[in-house]
Amino acid sequence: MDAVHIAAAELAAHRGDACLEASALGSCVAVAALDPTTGVGGIAHVMLPGRPLRARSDDDMAAQYAEPAVELLLERLTALGSAPGAICACLVGGADVLGDGSEGPGEATCRSVEDALAERGVPIVARDLDGRERRSCTLDVATGRVSYTVGDSVPRRLWEPPA
Repeated sequence: MDAVHIAAAELAAHRGDACLEASALGSCVAVAALDPTTGVGGIAHVMLPGRPLRARSDDDMAAQYAEPAVELLLERLTALGSAPGAICACLVGGADVLGDGSEGPGEATCRSVEDALAERGVPIVARDLDGRERRSCTLDVATGRVSYTVGDSVPRRLWEPPA
């Protein structure tokens, strides 16, 4: 099985036997998107809400902002054979890392990711957002199982496709 780590502002999409992981999610949001009918899935490790003020010409920071990250992730899933309308998403992260209760980057990024998915008709089937601790998010593409950790916890199942 291919194990792929997705760093901040990166994304990856695969078909079949791969395990994708985004870790060190403080205020960042991991978007785990998958099409359970085709065995295609991916994760975007989103850092910021909205889109950049200037368009970027490179893919180095493709998932830095919520809107282009969602667009590119869905494009890559479709290129791997996912059918539009068959993709669903799980969200992990968006912590209040400042711990002061005010709206910080995590809350704004969560809202921006949710809006970008809604605009494209992608349902959010599970989420673990907010709080104050870092998280990780793992997607087993072959099974569609999404799991996460909070702090140093053992992995917990967030969602998997119905049998």
